[in-house]
Amino acid sequence: MESCHAYKDRRHVSRTDAEREIDLDEVRASLQVAISREHGLASWLRELPTQSRIGVALLAVGLTVLVPRVFVHVDGVSRWGASVAAPASICATILLALLWSALRPLQLPRIPQLDFVLIGAGLVAPFGLVDLAPGGACGLLRHLGYCFFIGTAVGWGLLWLLRALDRGDHQDRTVVWLAVGVAGLATNLALQFDCPETGAMHRLACHATIGVSLGLQYLLVVRLRERRARARTGG
Repeated sequence: MESCHAYKDRRHVSRTDAEREIDLDEVRASLQVAISREHGLASWLRELPTQSRIGVALLAVGLTVLVPRVFVHVDGVSRWGASVAAPASICATILLALLWSALRPLQLPRIPQLDFVLIGAGLVAPFGLVDLAPGGACGLLRHLGYCFFIGTAVGWGLLWLLRALDRGDHQDRTVVWLAVGVAGLATNLALQFDCPETGAMHRLACHATIGVSLGLQYLLVVRLRERRARARTGG
């Protein structure tokens, strides 16, 4: 009897492995079909290995956060030390986790609860950055209020890149919000050190809301596209 049960267990395991292989083959096939429908830069980005796709995204995020340093005149550099190291590290960790989850290989199963927590952390974290840094004096941001529009524009660039790097079918709203979390948090980290306005209300209204705004704008664009597609097909 024990040998019979062991045989059944082996059959169950081998069947599960075979089904997994079939699923992976289907995933690869659907990915190739999706890529074949695209042309240009988007197709090239999706064909990159996972490590390269994540590397491209990390480079873009790094440039978003660090390039403005070139244009900033900082007063009180000493205040940028240990007091901001811990919260900045926490935000960077959340950002990296969001980035990995947004671009993870398709064969790895998603954990919906973890994705939900990451999305929430990515959208809420900017509201905790209000007192993170003393600010700077970036030439582009000397006119108060421009930071929201510049941050939103830069965030759209990051969001487009992350969507282009995504190998999924682009119908998964969870992945969209993961990408929104990356874009919103990256732009907030840049603005915290570059925007000359350090008032709490300004940072809450014009910095922290960028992530949520990006997500709503993206969903609006998707809804308009779907409506146009239905109008063309007469549906």
